[in-house]
Amino acid sequence: MNKLFTTAISIFFFLCISTTSYAERITNKQELDKLSVFISNFVEARIEVRDTKSFLNEKNADNLVEFAIFHNYLNNYKSRFANSKCPQDSAGKQGIETKYVVESIEKYFGYTLKRLPEKTSGDTVLKNNCYYSYRGDGEMYPNAIVSYAEKNPKNNHIYLAGVTYYPDYEDANFADNGIAFFTAEVKPTVWNGKKTYHLIKLHKIENK
Repeated sequence: MNKLFTTAISIFFFLCISTTSYAERITNKQELDKLSVFISNFVEARIEVRDTKSFLNEKNADNLVEFAIFHNYLNNYKSRFANSKCPQDSAGKQGIETKYVVESIEKYFGYTLKRLPEKTSGDTVLKNNCYYSYRGDGEMYPNAIVSYAEKNPKNNHIYLAGVTYYPDYEDANFADNGIAFFTAEVKPTVWNGKKTYHLIKLHKIENK
């Protein structure tokens, strides 16, 4: 683990445009853990954002909607799928109310879709203010560990680096299974009275 963290820090300095020389390093474990959980939401959905302007726009609505649906399926299944108010779909697809899709995009990206697509490039379709799609279980999804973070006092953005991994692997095989490195940039914000972040950039580097 220490070797991986050292590598992540090296990647941070060489691949990430660092902040100023007076950047404030974040060492508080609680905040680093919180950042890890935040980034894990995108890593598990296999989201990568290199350019915010091209990612956060109406032309990319498909990907934003799919992220929100997938995120809620993994993390809020009982409240937003199992107990959904969406009418049962005759094709066997599972439904989630569009308000939760819009909410998740706003919560994690700070962006509001002006128009909801009637269908996505996948099998997701919009009917009666609900998005319906096929979802399956059984696949493993990666998590993220933030090993280095620093805050730019000029814009308050946080630049960070770390590793992704599959939590079901044993520690002995950690370095050989599913590892990737990442750098990211987030903006601190407040959502429903709680401190959180908006994603600005996320760049993953596969371990060759």
